[in-house]
Amino acid sequence: MAAALLVLGEVSVVAGGSSLPQWVAMLLTAAYTAPLAWRRYAPVTVAASTFAMVIVLGLLDTDGGQPTIPIALALAAFTLGSEVDAPKSWVLGVASIRGLWAAMLVTGAPAADLVIVSLLYGVPAAVGTALRSRDKRAVALARRTELAEAEREQQARVAAAAERARIARELHDVVAHSLSVVALQTQAVHRRLGAAQAREIDDLRAVQSTAREELGEMRRLLGVLRADDEAGPLEPQPGLDQLESLLSKTRRAGLPVRATVVGHRSPLSPGIDLAAYRIIQEALTNVRRHAEASSAWLTVRFAEDRLEITGDDDGRTQGTEATSGNGMLGMRERVSLYGGELDAAPRDGGGFRVRARLPMRASA
Repeated sequence: MAAALLVLGEVSVVAGGSSLPQWVAMLLTAAYTAPLAWRRYAPVTVAASTFAMVIVLGLLDTDGGQPTIPIALALAAFTLGSEVDAPKSWVLGVASIRGLWAAMLVTGAPAADLVIVSLLYGVPAAVGTALRSRDKRAVALARRTELAEAEREQQARVAAAAERARIARELHDVVAHSLSVVALQTQAVHRRLGAAQAREIDDLRAVQSTAREELGEMRRLLGVLRADDEAGPLEPQPGLDQLESLLSKTRRAGLPVRATVVGHRSPLSPGIDLAAYRIIQEALTNVRRHAEASSAWLTVRFAEDRLEITGDDDGRTQGTEATSGNGMLGMRERVSLYGGELDAAPRDGGGFRVRARLPMRASA
């Protein structure tokens, strides 16, 4: 753009559009057009030099017929507004226009031309300032969005860690109970053996001792996982054998729920039994809190190699809080822990569906 203005201005000078000697007019034309190539790198300096050179040319050239002057000054004023923060840009712009006024008054220009000059160069400066403000707002908004996203990710990591710690505490209780059973069973078998089974007695003593030592280590592990003000559980961890009690509590809370158990009820490992109970508990809690449902249906299906849990409701589609909150996070963590699958999505006929699939036996 600067090169085009330079060429056009020099052509105008060569064509005889100036009362100055040709070389002087060409030099002054280059002085107010060429610096525009660097207007974004030094907007203040370029604007000041462009206005100053135009004023000098206007004072010296009595004809004043350069067609590139309005374009050059408008471009310099626009760049000043778009590249320099207010109020500095406004102060410099007003000073430049006042310089033009002074030169015009000296050369006897009519007062109406002062208004035209103010609009001709004030409007581009105002547009540049508005665009700069818009860009700054966009950058600030993008930065806030970035920070909010980073904060959400951090909160998600913290929530996931807290949920995993809670699951670990519950699994600790399951494992500790199993170790206690091992210790008691070995003690019972030990008491039934006689002197003839001395070798078996020694083996059982070793198993019993190992079980008790590991139980102590598990208790210390629980101390690491549990918060300082968190009390230990006063009852065993629940399982599907307490499903009816959970459904009764849900009904008393105001949500009618029907449950169906399909297939032969096979024994589950303690961890999967606990995971199934917690998944049902969290799904029903989400329905009560977020779905505004009038009823819910629960199906527990015992297949040959897996346990399927399906929870449906007739409420509105659950929002982000329900589908990405700690309850859903806990369900996903428990299902992932045993290599299962979890789907949570709106139903075709309205409402919401949560479906979890867990293996019948926990694998390594």
